Order: sequence, then structure tokens, then C-alpha cells
Amino acid sequence: MNKSGKVIWEVMQKETSVEEIVQALKEVFEVSDEVANKDVNTFLETLKKHSLVE
Repeated sequence: MNKSGKVIWEVMQKETSVEEIVQALKEVFEVSDEVANKDVNTFLETLKKHSLVE
């Protein structure tokens, strides 16, 4: 798991929206909406692929 994946996983430990996860990445890594959205969606798709989230 990379650094952004770690942040996403930590934020997901409580009930949260995708937008809240994106906001957390933007704050931690100072990235654009586009980059944060891409990272979050890629990570979530990987989790879904491995049946770790629905």
C-alpha cells in the first residue's frame, strides 16, 4: 500500500463519503481535485476487485 492508500484506508475506518476521502488526500498531499479523485477511485476499485469493500 502506498502513502495515499494508507491515508485513504485510515479515513475509511469511519463512515465517510468519497468526497471526504478526496478532501483528506488534498489536505495531506496538497494535490489537485483531479489527482485526488483519480487516486481515490483507483484505490477503491482495487479494494472492490479484491472484495474488501462493496
